[in-house]
Amino acid sequence: MAACSICKRLLSFSQGGFPLLRHVAHSNGDYYDHLGAHAAHKSHTDVAAVTAHHETGSFAAPDAGYANAATSRYGMDTFIYKLDEATGQPIDVYGIDMTTSDGKTDGTSENDYPYGYPTGIHGFDGEPDMIAVSGFFMGKIKFPKADGTTIDLMNPKKSYWDGYVAKIDMATKSVVWATGERLEGRGYNRGVVTTAAGHVVTASDGRASVDGKSVYSGNLTKFNGGTGDLVWQKNFGSHFTFGTYTAYTKLSLSGENLYLSGKFKGKDSTVFAPAQPLSTSCGDGEDSSVVVAGFDVSSVTSDGPVAMWVTKLGCGKGATTFVEGNNLYVYGWNEESSILPHDSTSTAAKCTMSGALGGFLVKLNKADGKCLWAVDTGSPNRNPKMVANADAVWISTATSGTVSLDTNHVMGSAGGDYDLLVAKYQASDGAGLWGRAIGSNHKYMSDLALTPTGPIAVGYSQATTSNPDMTIPGVTVTNLQMQAAQVADPAAPGPSSMFVMQISSTDVIPSCLASCTTSITDATVAPNKCYADEQCMDAGSFSTANPCFRCDPATPTAQKALTTVLDNHCFIDNKCIDK
Repeated sequence: MAACSICKRLLSFSQGGFPLLRHVAHSNGDYYDHLGAHAAHKSHTDVAAVTAHHETGSFAAPDAGYANAATSRYGMDTFIYKLDEATGQPIDVYGIDMTTSDGKTDGTSENDYPYGYPTGIHGFDGEPDMIAVSGFFMGKIKFPKADGTTIDLMNPKKSYWDGYVAKIDMATKSVVWATGERLEGRGYNRGVVTTAAGHVVTASDGRASVDGKSVYSGNLTKFNGGTGDLVWQKNFGSHFTFGTYTAYTKLSLSGENLYLSGKFKGKDSTVFAPAQPLSTSCGDGEDSSVVVAGFDVSSVTSDGPVAMWVTKLGCGKGATTFVEGNNLYVYGWNEESSILPHDSTSTAAKCTMSGALGGFLVKLNKADGKCLWAVDTGSPNRNPKMVANADAVWISTATSGTVSLDTNHVMGSAGGDYDLLVAKYQASDGAGLWGRAIGSNHKYMSDLALTPTGPIAVGYSQATTSNPDMTIPGVTVTNLQMQAAQVADPAAPGPSSMFVMQISSTDVIPSCLASCTTSITDATVAPNKCYADEQCMDAGSFSTANPCFRCDPATPTAQKALTTVLDNHCFIDNKCIDK
């Protein structure tokens, strides 16, 4: 993997909100919830003048686990942001209120846990202000309309989720329609896309208890984009499901063709219509196989989706997908060796995976699901995401341990909490280009989106003003959103904060290095310069990351060229401390 740790550049970091994240900083403007109208703000310095952004402080906690309004999910609202693509700054905000099904907020509600999770967002072709959103919830979820009224969906079932899907006009901050039809009853709505004809398709899992065990069943459901009326639903039973605790499937669409990954389990199954060559999963039908499938979802009758092809990728618990041109990329888990059916332009050798690292990245022909290349990667661990253009593929995940980029290179967490990891691969053959850990403090990547200048990464994490959230060369991110009471104590941990980050589509070699290398040991550093802590420094200058140390060009590069500790100071726990 070339330039695994040296040549990388994350650019144009912008703080603020992004679609479908909770506990976030708001753009200026009004939003409405069960307490009335509120001003939305960009920074925590404004919070003291308004109520807590996600309003958990307005509820009496039913038990000790929800007593702290700063970290409670109880009453947690959802916010959708429209961003300026060039700057990442919020343009507008739409708030979806979450409250109890019976309106009681004193801890005596019939539904003790009113909160929900958004899981997907997708725009409509030709309607730049319209979006479709999906998620699941308990209690009452309220979608505001422009006239001040709301469309309400109810779920008083306490521990059982219901799914939802809605169409929202961001220009007028108004819901067009919202529904949970065929998504209720322990329903986990995993993602959403809009078709070329303007309709909406969601992937969801229902959960039932069979002999004391949870059994999931997968569903594809299509709604009329103009009215929200149900068009069709295809139930795959327990043979084909779309989510795990650590990841939801990412739906990809091209015209009226849908591509999605999932877990297939069964023997001699005919669950796909028309029947596909895939019939038995790993372990002779007893274990799950990771599969990716292409469906024609253009039908507007009760016929439902038509399976075009299904490809088994390995043995594991799921994957995520991304369409680029004529190709489909898939990134996910794999625990056994596999040889994928290959395209006529490829070979079996290029499409063979050992499963030894726990994961994979593959490139398929989207027309028939045949493999162009496949590479082993580390297990995605949590929330795998991916985007691609004609030249490169970017993947991300979160882990508290390490993830192998390939057989020779490993990315590791910077701390005990979940750390965000990002890597880039070459689109032509799957060769690794670079990978890096961004930081620690309990982080998760929520999504990646592709722009002409490169990927936009969105996610959330927990941090404090005194303990920064993530540090990238030249950029430090902190928690913008805190409860009003915490503004007086900036060191107190707050709710998870939102980040938005632009990743450059091109890579830059640091100015003090002669070439891009696979390791710092092999780097050629310019005379009277040091390269350490991911920065170039002049001889004698102190590191901004480790201020006790200064550049000594005589020190071998493998020792990071930082040897001198500032007089009368100690370096302990990555901090410069006076003696």
